[in-house]
Amino acid sequence: MSFHTTIPTGLPALDPESAAHTQAVERYLVEQIEHAPWGFMLFEQWMNLALYAPGLGYYAAGNTKFGGQPVNPGTTAAAAPPQSANAAAADPGTSPGVRQTSVGDFTTAPELTPIFGQVLARQVAQILKACGSTNVLEFGAGSGALAASLIPALRELGIEPTYQIMEVSADLHARQQQRLAASGAAVTWLDSLPAHFTGCVLANE
Repeated sequence: MSFHTTIPTGLPALDPESAAHTQAVERYLVEQIEHAPWGFMLFEQWMNLALYAPGLGYYAAGNTKFGGQPVNPGTTAAAAPPQSANAAAADPGTSPGVRQTSVGDFTTAPELTPIFGQVLARQVAQILKACGSTNVLEFGAGSGALAASLIPALRELGIEPTYQIMEVSADLHARQQQRLAASGAAVTWLDSLPAHFTGCVLANE
C-alpha cells in the first residue's frame, strides 16, 4: 500500500524545522494507517493522532499556537516588532496603542483582550447563582487566557470560583498551570469527565 500527499499551492513556505516536523508527522500517520486493521482507521482516530500524538501532534509538539496577544504601550516584547503607521492604518481592527504579535498560528478573542472574559463573567455569574454553585468547568482552555481574565472578574462580582479545566494536551496543560499559578484560585485539571457536576460549563470556540 502506498500513500501520496499533496501540499496545497499558494501557502507560505515552511521553515526547515517546520518542514521536517511536518514530514515526521506524515510518516507517523502513514505508519499508523499501514498497521491499522484492514489498512485504514476511523477519522476520529486519525484526527486524535494528528492533534495529540505525543511529541508530534499539533497540540502536543510544544510550539506556540496562539498569537496576536496585545502589547500595552510602553512595554517591551521581543515577539512584537514595532508596527508602522501605514500597517496600523491598513488594519482597521488594530486599536491605537495596541500592537499585535505575529507569533503563533491563530488567535482567539481571550488572547486579544481580557474584556472577553470580563463580559462573559456576568453571564457565568448568573448561571452559578441560579444553580447555587461556584463550579466552573472549561473544556480545552488553550493558553489559559480565558480563565486568567474570567477568575478575577468573577471575584469582582462576589464569586470565588472553583475552576476545573478538561485538557487532553500535556503541553497546553503545563502552559495553563504556569499562567494561572499566580491567580490564587482553586484550579484543578481533569483527565476525564466528572461523574457529577453542578455549575457552569465553558467551551469557547
